[in-house]
Amino acid sequence: MNLLKVGEHSYYTHVLNVSLKHINVVFLPANTTSLIQPCGQGIIRALKAYYQHEMRDRILESFEDNEEIGSNDLAEKTTLLKAVHLLPSSWNRISADTIRNCFAYGGFCEA
Repeated sequence: MNLLKVGEHSYYTHVLNVSLKHINVVFLPANTTSLIQPCGQGIIRALKAYYQHEMRDRILESFEDNEEIGSNDLAEKTTLLKAVHLLPSSWNRISADTIRNCFAYGGFCEA
């Protein structure tokens, strides 16, 4: 049996009407995500920062390669697939210390 934790939002209510054989859906109480998942927030914050840095570098490289490129042309060059490919390099930049500190902040281990 797999466990799926879902935040408390009205758009998830349709899940209550679905019978799932191998998944147990658990709805988190309202306004508790920040209390029970602080370690994830720090890791996600770090991932977002590194991802934005990777995207900025990609945009700057595009401008250096072609000084005449406009914002619309740049947007067309950035496909969803290319954006998703930036995630592994962003994730690999998150240090073990960052993850350890986030888990310590969440109370899951000592710093």
